[in-house]
Amino acid sequence: MDQLCVTREAIEAYERRTGFDGLGQFMIDKGLFVLAEEKQCKTA
Repeated sequence: MDQLCVTREAIEAYERRTGFDGLGQFMIDKGLFVLAEEKQCKTA
Protein backbone atom coordinates (compact mmCIF):
# COMPACT_ATOMS: atom_id res chain seq x y z
CA MET A 1 0.00 0.00 0.00
CA ASP A 2 1.32 3.47 -0.87
CA GLN A 3 2.09 6.05 1.77
CA LEU A 4 1.16 9.70 1.49
CA CYS A 5 3.91 12.16 2.36
CA VAL A 6 2.45 15.04 4.37
CA THR A 7 3.64 17.83 6.62
CA ARG A 8 2.56 18.27 10.22
CA GLU A 9 1.09 21.65 9.25
CA ALA A 10 -1.09 20.06 6.57
CA ILE A 11 -2.43 17.50 9.05
CA GLU A 12 -3.17 20.18 11.64
CA ALA A 13 -4.92 22.38 9.07
CA TYR A 14 -7.08 19.47 7.91
CA GLU A 15 -8.03 18.58 11.49
CA ARG A 16 -8.96 22.20 12.29
CA ARG A 17 -11.04 22.49 9.12
CA THR A 18 -12.92 19.20 9.51
CA GLY A 19 -12.97 18.76 13.29
CA PHE A 20 -11.48 15.25 13.06
CA ASP A 21 -9.01 15.63 15.93
CA GLY A 22 -6.41 12.88 16.04
CA LEU A 23 -7.05 11.61 12.53
CA GLY A 24 -3.55 12.55 11.37
CA GLN A 25 -1.86 10.66 14.19
CA PHE A 26 -4.11 7.66 13.52
CA MET A 27 -3.07 7.63 9.86
CA ILE A 28 0.60 7.94 10.84
CA ASP A 29 0.25 5.08 13.34
CA LYS A 30 -1.34 2.89 10.64
CA GLY A 31 1.52 3.68 8.24
CA LEU A 32 -0.64 5.47 5.67
CA PHE A 33 0.96 8.89 6.19
CA VAL A 34 4.67 9.69 6.39
CA LEU A 35 5.70 13.01 7.85
CA ALA A 36 7.82 15.03 5.45
CA GLU A 37 10.05 16.16 8.34
CA GLU A 38 10.87 12.60 9.42
CA LYS A 39 11.59 10.96 6.09
CA GLN A 40 12.33 12.37 2.68
CA CYS A 41 9.39 11.80 0.36
CA LYS A 42 9.72 10.02 -2.95
CA THR A 43 9.15 12.12 -6.03
CA ALA A 44 7.04 10.74 -8.81
